[in-house]
Parts: sequence; structure tokens; C-alpha cells
Amino acid sequence: MGRLKLAFRNVLVPLFFVYFFLHIGFTTWKLFQVDSSRIGYENLRDGPLLAKGGKHVKKGNVIEAIGYGKLSAMGFGNKMRKKPKQVHPVLRPKDEGVPELSEKVKTTVIEESQNLLNKTSVSSNFIYIAMINNAYERMTLNWICNTALMENVHNRTLIISMDSSTCHSIKTQWDETIKCVSLDIDNYKIGYDWGRQQYINILTLRANIMELLTSNDIPHVLIETDATWFKVIDEKKKLIFKPLYLAHDKS
Repeated sequence: MGRLKLAFRNVLVPLFFVYFFLHIGFTTWKLFQVDSSRIGYENLRDGPLLAKGGKHVKKGNVIEAIGYGKLSAMGFGNKMRKKPKQVHPVLRPKDEGVPELSEKVKTTVIEESQNLLNKTSVSSNFIYIAMINNAYERMTLNWICNTALMENVHNRTLIISMDSSTCHSIKTQWDETIKCVSLDIDNYKIGYDWGRQQYINILTLRANIMELLTSNDIPHVLIETDATWFKVIDEKKKLIFKPLYLAHDKS
């Protein structure tokens, strides 16, 4: 028994320490052999709207970094990911520019706006306008429901829809409680990314409609139906609300 303890102390213990230090040294050496030039990161503090190359390293829905080289094909924990299949680019329809409104549509918008304006009180003589497309249909219906019990909202609101189907849906559910006018434009029904040309075209068209109302002396307030209203102007407290007017330059 004494010889066994002596052999353990004189042989196995030194071998353990030799293995331990060799393992530490080898692991440290391997760490310094990583080609750091193959892995790069970009700081995302400059905002998500800028185009960035490389592979997005995500954790859930959060982009934590942009990977290059090996990292573009690997995820966290060195788990290999399959490279995406090569796909052909989707042909996008040619931009046709800002939609033009027919004289009939312009007349309808002006007449409906004027009719709403005539029904408002003199002390707060303005109307709400919201321009939407078919992608905003459900959100607009939700906003209408949200403001149904609020005074002086529906009776002075004009929904301007780019397509007729959205107006039909609103009138089917709310009858004539709230006015809706169609611009008869059927090629702008889907949702568009912020900053894309189609999105800019919609904003430009909306500005043209506001200019049309302003040139016909119809005071209005532009609203968005993707917002939740908690209250409206309380006339009992004599709050003064002056809607902004677009400057109309006939030159």
C-alpha cells in the first residue's frame, strides 16, 4: 500500500501537472491563431436605414452585428448554416410617377370636403382628412371604431381612399356615419417600405390633395389612422385650436 501511494505521488501527480500546463499552453496558442481579419463588425449606431453589406447576425429580431468571411456562413457557437440558394432577382414594375387625379375626382373631393365644412360650427371651422390605401383598411376601421363615441370627430372626417374597394368596406360597416371618397387608383393597394419610390409617390399625392383643399379655402387637419386617440379638443375649456394652412402660391 505504501509503494502504491509513493508511485501515485511520484508519477501520476507530476504527469497531471504536466498535462494541465500543456493544455493551458495549447489552448492559449490556438486562440492567437484565429484569423481576426476574416471577422469584421460594423457599428449599427448610424441607423437601420443605411445599406450594409455582409451577413446580419441576429438574436431574435435584433441585429447584433454584421459578419464577414467565415461569420457570414456561421452563426453563434460555430454552428454551420446552409448557404442560401441562389435566386433570380424579382422584376419590379416600372415606376409610373405620381398618380394624376381626374377632374371628376378633384370635384368630388372638393364638394365632399365643402359639405363637411358647412356642417361644422363656426368657432371650430375645419375638417379632418386622412388619405389611405387598401393596406390601411383594417387599421382605419379600427381607428373609426376607436373614435366612434368621441364628439365632433366622425362628422368632420373625410377618408380619402386610393381605391374604391376600401371605401366600399368602410361604407358597408359604417354606412354614412363617416364620409369616404375614392381616388379610383387601383395600382397602389399594398404596403410600401418607407423611402421607396412608391411610398414617396403616395406622400406627394397626399400633398397635392392638401394643396387642392387649401386652394379652395377649405381648412383641414391631416390625421393618420395608425394612431390611437384618447380625447379630442374640449370646447368647454375654451381651448383654442387653429389648424395649420398650407401656403398656396399661384405663381
